[in-house]
Amino acid sequence: MTINCPSRVVFIHGLFGSKQDFSWYKNNLHCAAKGFSYDLPNHGKRGGEEPFSLPYLLSDLEAQLQTASIERALFIGHSLGGQLALHYAALHPEHVAGICLLDIYPKWTLALQQFQTELLILLQDLQTSGNQRGTAAADWQSENGRYLHKYLVQRGEVLSPHTCQALTDFIKNEMPLLNKPPYFSQPLTLLQGGNSSFTRGLQTADLKHDYPQIRVGQIAGASHLLHLTHRYTVGQQIQDFIVNLSK
Repeated sequence: MTINCPSRVVFIHGLFGSKQDFSWYKNNLHCAAKGFSYDLPNHGKRGGEEPFSLPYLLSDLEAQLQTASIERALFIGHSLGGQLALHYAALHPEHVAGICLLDIYPKWTLALQQFQTELLILLQDLQTSGNQRGTAAADWQSENGRYLHKYLVQRGEVLSPHTCQALTDFIKNEMPLLNKPPYFSQPLTLLQGGNSSFTRGLQTADLKHDYPQIRVGQIAGASHLLHLTHRYTVGQQIQDFIVNLSK
């Protein structure tokens, strides 16, 4: 079957992730071989101490897409990446053919509030213990703690005070702003992890109040990091979204 794909597929990782999170998808999904993914500021292989605020992230995304000569694309975003895609689409609707959200929805739920609280504790721990992760050792055994630890390993186990403070300010002050549904009228899919607290309890009927066009799929047995733990199943769902978009 010939698939009339969007001009490009853009992958956006979440907080503490990297563009490497989507390497498998770029290698295995039809239409994604030339997919575009990049590291958010202060993530992956991006060095330096860049700002980390919602306006900066959105302007950085626009600059990266312009550099890659991407005029219109299908966006696949995990967690923060999905939220950024929605807010970017509100600013530049002509550039977005559709969005697939990976275990995130712009609604300020109790789970997201707990996530915010836990991350602030972990980052405070880093600030007070000099990257040694000492005072909140039990919290580092959680899924969020392990994922943040993986991020630290990628950064050489060193998080500068500037970057740590920038992330803290973003999580404290701007994370809630991301959880207000912006206007979006193009095709939209949400893939939920069946065991994820981030999207548990969301009802399709309520989601359709914000986005009547939304389609919802669930990945059984998956948690918030479904794009890493259930690549084949998530990949098939993304491929289906691409096919439906082309019809």
